[in-house]
Amino acid sequence: MSTTTVDRAPNWEYTTEEVTQALEAMANNNGSASQAVIQLATEGLGITEARLKQWAKRTYNEQYKQLRTRFAEENKERLAEAHHAAAVDALDIEAEVDTELRKRLDAGEITTKELTALKKAAAVASGIHTEKGQLLSGEATQRIERTPDEIMRALKKHGAKLSWIEGEATEEPAPELPAPSE
Repeated sequence: MSTTTVDRAPNWEYTTEEVTQALEAMANNNGSASQAVIQLATEGLGITEARLKQWAKRTYNEQYKQLRTRFAEENKERLAEAHHAAAVDALDIEAEVDTELRKRLDAGEITTKELTALKKAAAVASGIHTEKGQLLSGEATQRIERTPDEIMRALKKHGAKLSWIEGEATEEPAPELPAPSE
């Protein structure tokens, strides 16, 4: 570890590596200084929330912005994966609930109304996590279909000048390529 002092606090000196560690912790915790301080304490680095905020906002702002950008993408990917996993879990739970509730319904232990409410709750949870996972992964969360005529009208409405080329296409055989020379 470097002994270069980058900042002084009463009775404490912080090295360049410690400052970077602290800023990374804050960036990795989505800008939460309080969560970063807790993480840093478990890593053996004591730092106050006020000092960490000062570093991120003033003293090392450019460095923090770069780290924040880097960690934002990593966190986004991690959250997308977590939502996809939660959607799968919700579907599994929904299947288990279906089986259990069917038994209880057949035994007269539960009403159809209660069964419907529980089924709906599990389906909604699965849908929410599926959509959030898609959104965070950059996948489409909706599909809009348009006919060619609708697309043409929309383009004309926005000032596009369209023209047509009349003609026919014919398929030609591919030309023979010369043999490669050695």
